[in-house]
Amino acid sequence: MQQKPHPIGKEGPKALSELQKAHFERMHDAYAAHYYDASSLQYRREFILKPLLALAGSEFGACRLVEVASGSGYNSLILEECFPGISLTGIDISPSACADYRALTGQPAYEIDMTKPLVAQLGQPFDVAMVIGGLHHCLADLSGTLRNLAKLVRPGGLLLMMEPNRRYVLEGVRRLWYRFDRSFDAANEGALDHDEIAGRGMPWFEVVDVRYGGGPAFFLIQNSMITRVPLSWKPGLVRVLFPLERLSVRIPFRFVHAFFVAVWRRLDTPG
Repeated sequence: MQQKPHPIGKEGPKALSELQKAHFERMHDAYAAHYYDASSLQYRREFILKPLLALAGSEFGACRLVEVASGSGYNSLILEECFPGISLTGIDISPSACADYRALTGQPAYEIDMTKPLVAQLGQPFDVAMVIGGLHHCLADLSGTLRNLAKLVRPGGLLLMMEPNRRYVLEGVRRLWYRFDRSFDAANEGALDHDEIAGRGMPWFEVVDVRYGGGPAFFLIQNSMITRVPLSWKPGLVRVLFPLERLSVRIPFRFVHAFFVAVWRRLDTPG
C-alpha cells in the first residue's frame, strides 16, 4: 500500500518546518531525560543498534558516518565506543540538539532541515548515513528527504535506519495518539511502511535487509515520555520486560512489531 502524500495544508511546507523546529526545541529537555537515561540507552543498544549493525554486516573501522536527526548524539557515542576509529558528524533541525551533540561527542553537528534542498557543504560524501527515528518526522517531503540522504552517501555506502512500522496491528491507536498527544508533532510525523519508502528510494538505494521489532519494552522503556512511565520505574521494568522483548523479536509476522530496522546500499546513480 502506497503511503499517502502528506497534506501540507494552509501553512505550507516552510511554516510546517518552522513549527516542527519549535516543537523539538520545546520538547528537548523532556525528550533527553526519557530517551537518554540508562534504561533507554540499554534498550537502544540491544534492540535497535545491535540488530542494525548485524544487518549491515561490515566493520565500520575508520569510516565516515553522518547521523541524521542525531538528537543529543548518544547513538553516535555508542558507535564510537564500538568502533574507535570512526569519524562522526551530526545533523539535526534543532539547535539545542546540535549543541548537545557537539558537547557529548566532541564532533561537528549542523542545523539542517532534511525536507529542504540540501545546500550545506559537509565535505566528501559519507561512507554511512544513519537515521534512528528521524525519517517519520519528514512527511512534509519524504521523497526530498531520501534524495538528500542519497547526496550524503557515497556509491556503495550504506544507509541505516530505524522507524515506526505503519503495518503494525495497533497503528490505528497510534494515529489517534499522535493526534491528541502534544508530545507528537502530528502535522509532520507518522509511521512508515518500509516497502513503500524503499520504492521511493529506488532511484538511489537498494535494500540490503530489513527486520522488525518492538514489543512492550519499546513502549514502556524506550518511549517512556509518551507512555508517561516515571523514570524511577524503568530499572525495575527492564528486569521484567527485556526477557519478553527478546522473545517478541522472534515472532516472524511484521504486523506484531512496532518498528523496523533496515539497511540500504547507495547505488551509483546521481543524487
